Amino acid sequence: MKERTQSRINPNADAKRTDIKAPGSGLGTASHPLLATLSGSASPANVSANAPKFTSIKANKGATPAVSSNPYLQDQGEDTNRRKRQFVFSRPGKYIAQADAVRNEAKLEELKRKIDENARKAGITGESEAASERAVKRPPPPAVEWWDQPLLHNQEAYPEDLNKDAKIETEDSLITLYVQHPIPIPAPHDRSRFAKLDLKLTKKEMKKMRKQRRQAELSDKRDRIKMGLLPPDPPKVKLSNLMRVLASDAIQDPTKVEAKVRRDMQKRKIDHERMNEENKLTKEQRHEKDENKRLENEKARGTRGAVFKIKNMSNPSHQFKVRKNAQQHGLSGCWLQNEKFHFIYVEGSEKSMKAYKRLMTVRIDWTEETRGPTNDEGEEQPQSLADNYCHLIWEGPTRDRLFNRFITREMPSDREAKEFLGESLAGYWDTAKVQTVE
Repeated sequence: MKERTQSRINPNADAKRTDIKAPGSGLGTASHPLLATLSGSASPANVSANAPKFTSIKANKGATPAVSSNPYLQDQGEDTNRRKRQFVFSRPGKYIAQADAVRNEAKLEELKRKIDENARKAGITGESEAASERAVKRPPPPAVEWWDQPLLHNQEAYPEDLNKDAKIETEDSLITLYVQHPIPIPAPHDRSRFAKLDLKLTKKEMKKMRKQRRQAELSDKRDRIKMGLLPPDPPKVKLSNLMRVLASDAIQDPTKVEAKVRRDMQKRKIDHERMNEENKLTKEQRHEKDENKRLENEKARGTRGAVFKIKNMSNPSHQFKVRKNAQQHGLSGCWLQNEKFHFIYVEGSEKSMKAYKRLMTVRIDWTEETRGPTNDEGEEQPQSLADNYCHLIWEGPTRDRLFNRFITREMPSDREAKEFLGESLAGYWDTAKVQTVE
């Protein structure tokens, strides 16, 4: 009783005592594990060891499920691990470029559809599809490249051992100890970059320079006459200055003086005309001068080419103009005649091509009526060319001239025309054949 009273007065006294027994140790009876847990003095190890093995208790001791964290229902605040979204600004014109690309693709599909439809109408669907397929698809690589064929005994396949089955170190091999240094060729842009441009003068400036040059020449001639190096020129006597130059002689015998003055005037006129005729170029010299000028222009600005498609060339006037103007402008090329259309390819200087293009597209009236076959009475019936046309298929620069002159050939089939034109111009024949008037 006394001890219990002291424990009430001083609660910390129980912590200092050593004779106090553990709860549940009185009478040697173990306490219930739940009571031990509530008292706080029993250890978890003793509880698990002394706990009764009942099914209900084991079920109650099962692991409690972890609370799943839902990020959309969290209200604790901002998550520090979450990545912050930033502003991403689009480049100016990004979506405009995407829209333009979509429009261009749609236009290309529409153009392909029109070409296929026109080709189907013309009855050349197979050829156009084959031509387009050849243009898009590359040919497969060969078994042996052309530059390796001279070095191989078997030109159909590469050998396993090149040292034995190849012409590398043999006497007839193309590989030698010499090194070929090609001649450097200036690039086209280098010639135009350093070319000096001539100063273009106005008519007033040209007259002024001519006057100054003639004054300098006359002054030099007068100085030479004063120094006695040149004889003085005879006086240019005319009827207007007769009395002023030959005062005394004209008074003594005016008829004789007048006749002499007229003879001198006629002589000066004849000499002047003869000098002009001597300085005038002949027809061959003028042609050579024009040809040299065209060659210089073509060398400075490059060669240009153009392809024309004409439906009907039955008019003799059209035939003459096409052929003659090509010769006069120094153009080379070909005129291929087919039953369906006429193919004209010309090449030359920029100035000549400009004049010839204007002739074909503007000057010549392709719908002009021409002389047709004669009737029973022997009268010629005019042939209508209302549906005739001339189209410019292609125009652009070319590296070199492909023809030496303007020639005319009849091509009954496409194969002969393509063989004549070669690889560089065969594609234009297909393009001209497929193109139709809209």
